[in-house]
Amino acid sequence: HGILNSSSSKRCGPMMRPQRKRRLAARLFLAYVFLEIVSYLRYRRRLARLRQPRLAYRRGSLDDLRLVLRQVKQASCPLTVSAASMQIYLDERERESGSGQPAPKVSWRHYYASMQHAFCIEGPSPEEHSLLLQIAKASALRQGLPPPPAGAAPPSAPPPVAFGSAPVSVFHKPLPVEVALSAVRGAAEAVFRLLGFSGRWVETPEGRMRYWVSEPREGEAEPGLLPAVFLHGVGMGFVP
Repeated sequence: HGILNSSSSKRCGPMMRPQRKRRLAARLFLAYVFLEIVSYLRYRRRLARLRQPRLAYRRGSLDDLRLVLRQVKQASCPLTVSAASMQIYLDERERESGSGQPAPKVSWRHYYASMQHAFCIEGPSPEEHSLLLQIAKASALRQGLPPPPAGAAPPSAPPPVAFGSAPVSVFHKPLPVEVALSAVRGAAEAVFRLLGFSGRWVETPEGRMRYWVSEPREGEAEPGLLPAVFLHGVGMGFVP
């Protein structure tokens, strides 16, 4: 009986291996499903914690306009808005209106109107109008456009560029996709560090936000240059 049992166990041994593999695969699948459920619940909790933005009317001050004027006149890193980009906005707006008329060409009036709208200045005072004209003049000259004439009145042109808010569409991504995106982010962070950047964190009402800083080393700073700040937008489509 011992020999028969031994031989039968040998014959059954190879047959047990596929069963063990199937059981292992089933356990791994159940573990993956569990992790996906936990990840989705965590995603829903994070969405519930987000605060909705609050829009408020705020008229800009003279100090705000003076700051913008200094920025548009800055030599090394000025505040600029491309005339070609503004023209695209005007063309799209005219097409959406269905009028069939060509869009107006970008001029100093549109720079004036964009800044006026950004700072919620309805009916500018003489001081505000003077600063807005100077901002429009500096912006137009930088783009090779004619400056406003002397004694120009506040224009009635629509603002091609305006501040506002729009909902950001986000969706839950499976764990393999999250792992792939984390790998891409890790590679980008490694490149940033090789370029001399260091990561920083700042607390916001919606959570912690990360930004990257590259500070000049001792003896490498150039006092005549202002620091450059790059603010990118929120990713659309696949990333959020």
